Amino acid sequence: MPSEYKFLRFEIVGLFSVIFFLIGILPLIRIELIANTFSALSTSLSILASLLLLSLPLGYWEHQFIVNKYRSEKRNRPAMLFLQEMILTKIPENGKKGRAFYNTLSTRKKSALLASLLDLCVYSNTSGISDSIYERLADRWSHFYARKAVGVLAPIIGIILFIIGLLAGTAIWSNAFSFGWQRIVISGAIWAVIFAISLYLINRYSIKIWEEVCFLESEIVLSKEEENRLAVENVIERVAEHPEFFSP
Repeated sequence: MPSEYKFLRFEIVGLFSVIFFLIGILPLIRIELIANTFSALSTSLSILASLLLLSLPLGYWEHQFIVNKYRSEKRNRPAMLFLQEMILTKIPENGKKGRAFYNTLSTRKKSALLASLLDLCVYSNTSGISDSIYERLADRWSHFYARKAVGVLAPIIGIILFIIGLLAGTAIWSNAFSFGWQRIVISGAIWAVIFAISLYLINRYSIKIWEEVCFLESEIVLSKEEENRLAVENVIERVAEHPEFFSP
């Protein structure tokens, strides 16, 4: 998908949740109810528009959940750990103040500092790395978020919508669903296929993308290790002189 359409990946994530919900619940809905509901064009368009609108906040929420999980303070990526190693072991003896300052930081602040140093090392104009590498990295991140959301969250949200739909439909229309054993088996088989494809194929590939991101970030940092070490040393030493600047 071209980079200019990258934003669509998040809308597609929410749409997958809605599609999974519809595919799973359709075998249980009485055919007469479907025929009566969709007999009027205006009703059909209203239902489709409502489902499309529902998919937008779902996609955004799922995207934010994945971002918060994989960029949390407890999940430092390998490149960040290499930078931490620079701070703790590769800064000269005269940089003890910087190391001491780093060790006083909370886990959250350490993660924030390492993330900002990683951005400095990866995206600095003086890094000598081709711009196409940065585009590739951004593209891999975008693919990872979307595939992780589709592979893990979309089927979970879909089955939650499925349960809500069953409860609401039964409460509003007593004869909305038919729970014959054949219909239940078909619906169960559909959900089994959805989860198998999502978790085994889509989510499995997202793990590979995550590993690509980790290797690529680390390679960028380590390919200019000495220059990056000097940059990290300068930043840490100056920041250590004014820790009060970084108090909330």
